[in-house]
Amino acid sequence: MLMFCAVCLVGQAPLQAQDSLSLVQLWEKSIEGYPSLSAEDAALQQATIDQRLTRNQYLPQIQFQAQSTIGSYQGNSAAFFPLPGFFNVNGNANSIAQPASNLVSSAVLNWEFFRFGRHKKSVEAAMLQVDRASASLDAEQLHLQSQLTHAYIKLLYHQQMLRWAGTNSQRLEDLLEVTRSLAQSGLSAGADSLLIKSSLLQAKADQENWDGEKKSSKILLSKWIDTPERSFVIKQKSFFASLSALPSEGELNTEGHPLLRVRQAQQNYAEKQYEIARRRIFPTVSLLAGAQLKGRAVLKGEGANESWSDAYQAPTHNYLIGLGLSWNLSHLYNQKLLNSRYLEQINIQEAAWEEEKLDLNAQYHSSVQQIQRQRERIEDADQAYQNALQAYELFEVRYSSGLISLTELLQIQQILQQADKSRIQAYYEYWMTAIALADAQADFSFLAEIFN
Repeated sequence: MLMFCAVCLVGQAPLQAQDSLSLVQLWEKSIEGYPSLSAEDAALQQATIDQRLTRNQYLPQIQFQAQSTIGSYQGNSAAFFPLPGFFNVNGNANSIAQPASNLVSSAVLNWEFFRFGRHKKSVEAAMLQVDRASASLDAEQLHLQSQLTHAYIKLLYHQQMLRWAGTNSQRLEDLLEVTRSLAQSGLSAGADSLLIKSSLLQAKADQENWDGEKKSSKILLSKWIDTPERSFVIKQKSFFASLSALPSEGELNTEGHPLLRVRQAQQNYAEKQYEIARRRIFPTVSLLAGAQLKGRAVLKGEGANESWSDAYQAPTHNYLIGLGLSWNLSHLYNQKLLNSRYLEQINIQEAAWEEEKLDLNAQYHSSVQQIQRQRERIEDADQAYQNALQAYELFEVRYSSGLISLTELLQIQQILQQADKSRIQAYYEYWMTAIALADAQADFSFLAEIFN
């Protein structure tokens, strides 16, 4: 007995652990760790790091090298080792071949402090990449919010269709009981029961089908929040609600829309690259500095087989400081082509921005027109359903009294069934249009008020 109770408790645990989530809570859970958002956030962090690296390119470049070696010291033409920190033994007529120790260390500074604005423009271009990554993150959040809301409304729709199929089954089961009573009383033919059983089986098949659709849509919804479908339920909000205020026809404010911000950032980046390209023909002015420490040289008449420490005796020091100029003259005959190339990139981004704006405006105005007409359709569908329900209740009473035939009642029942289904379909299309409107406006606040 204790074992049975324990099994029952374990079996009920998942049901008790289910979270009841509203649409707003679903949005919040999806933003916490959906992979595409993590990727966009990583891209934003990378762009921020790239900006800092670009800024650091203005700092002086310092190189240091040192070596302490022992080897032969015979000078001939091209007698050096081509390695970092050259050990040069070339050009000494008094050189000798015996082993000798050598110490060389040097440091060189190269500060390209004047690049005719190229570095400043590069930093500005890197900042624009940060803006583009930030806008791309917001655009992905908007896309995720839109897709999740689609899945949420579809789940509500399938729940209503399951309720519709269940109501039809229950109505036919009740009608079957009435038909059996009438048949026993001799007020109806026995074949009426067979007709209702056939309709009941069809209704139950519809019920099984919509139950499968509901489970499937819940699995699809669970994907967006990375939660098993058995671990949560959605809060039961009225599917048959409507927007408190209809949107009015007007111009769409697209200034802050994430998709247009992405396009604008790409266009600004192309323009900045053009400005950098125009400065490629100018030279670079550098501050140069260097310092060297060298062990004493090996001269003729001196002992060659000196010890390792002898190389550190009487060292020599050298230094260098001044200005340098580097100028890639090949940019002079490529400059016109480079400018044309970046101008075409600017034209591409401008066209992409215009296309995106046209798409959003078309989506907005189309949604406004549709939602106004669908509001009227909903009112008609609600009224048609109420009329059909009242008519069915009246005809059901008349059938129970034996005043009408079963065929007439089933015709009324089919009209009621179709009216209810049309009402559900009207609301579903209404909410889908509302999502398209919210997507175009980048504002889902009115949906959050209804389904919170």
